[in-house]
Amino acid sequence: MAGFFSHTPTTTNDATKFAGQPLIFTCDDTVTPDRFIVQVYERNTVGSSSGQVDLGQFYLTPNSVGRAHFDLSNVIDGRLNAPTTTALGDQVHETDYAIGSALLSLDRVMREYFVTLSTYRGGSISLDANATVAVFPGFVQVSQGYEPDAEAPYHFTSSTSKGFLTDRYWDSSTDIEATMADEDQGVWSIAVPDQWQSSPSNITDARYTLYYPGGTVSKTLSGVGDNTNVNTNYLTGPLAPINVQSFFATSWALDWTRYEIVFRNNVTSNISKKYIVHKDCRPYKHDPVQLAWTNTVGGWDYLRFDGRNVKTVNSETKMYRKTIGSYGASAFDFNAWDRQDTPYHVTAREQYALRNQFFTASERDLLQYAFRSRNVMFRVGTGSWLPCNIQTNSYTVQPAASKLFEVSFNIELAQEIRC
Repeated sequence: MAGFFSHTPTTTNDATKFAGQPLIFTCDDTVTPDRFIVQVYERNTVGSSSGQVDLGQFYLTPNSVGRAHFDLSNVIDGRLNAPTTTALGDQVHETDYAIGSALLSLDRVMREYFVTLSTYRGGSISLDANATVAVFPGFVQVSQGYEPDAEAPYHFTSSTSKGFLTDRYWDSSTDIEATMADEDQGVWSIAVPDQWQSSPSNITDARYTLYYPGGTVSKTLSGVGDNTNVNTNYLTGPLAPINVQSFFATSWALDWTRYEIVFRNNVTSNISKKYIVHKDCRPYKHDPVQLAWTNTVGGWDYLRFDGRNVKTVNSETKMYRKTIGSYGASAFDFNAWDRQDTPYHVTAREQYALRNQFFTASERDLLQYAFRSRNVMFRVGTGSWLPCNIQTNSYTVQPAASKLFEVSFNIELAQEIRC
């Protein structure tokens, strides 16, 4: 008569898990107890109770076959999110990687959960079992089925692993590709699984190769390994040209045509597919808008809109009626410019109609994830990143020449403009 977990989220795969899916612990016993008692602790130190947070105790009634199923995802929903700041205190997209190392986030992006199982019988409680699972942001759809092992491509098990936390298209024979312009900003993210894998990846660094008409330049980004501080296993690095340029420093070539990023094992072997960024050399007449959003696998994705992005300002005014005239004076008078209808509260909203006439099929498909994201940001020209909400419930796609697509939709600044 001792309780045990007959199933945990790590039964089929011992590495890290997405938070947004059923994380089932099946409580069992050789003799059915009156109640199963599950207690959940959140940890930021691997395998240590130091500083752990008690998230709650849950009493479960055994079902008709003497078991109970506990879903951890219901307890931790909303606790983990893709990063908005890095250890340098920078807004994540603007991070300068001149230090030459990958950076952790100041936000809660990765945690270990320690789950204990006790049984209650006839007034007495027995602590019988425990299990651990490491979790980072990400979602699994119902259509993918139960426990589809959707995290496997991000565990760095071979040179065909995806690794990068992006929704961009990838398969075992295809690298990840994007097109960006010189002024674009952005970072990649990874969740290093080694602390929880029985066969660790031994990831050590990210290798960058810059191509330009005169040849190539390579540089290594260090600090990509695992750590007993759980949050430190979620790392960001330079992805977009502005960030990569700060990393390359004087080695950067202004006439670059593309660069490739790949993760390596013990500084010898590739353990991921390449992320290839091609230079966008198209001329544009208007300030482009760069869109960023938290994706379904715990990172950030980016797209650029360099069509004529129209800005609209809508205002809302609350008025009161003011009586004019000098009623307190010896002679009554008023001025022709005196105001009767007077605003006491004026606010405005900024909206942008984003447009791109030359989206590829893969960029068109990637955009759907922005419409599903809880955190979307935008940047006009070389300005600062600002939060926004997508106002269009669906986006319009019109076929254009050469298998390209024209895409348009509206966003609104997620801040009130005070007047």
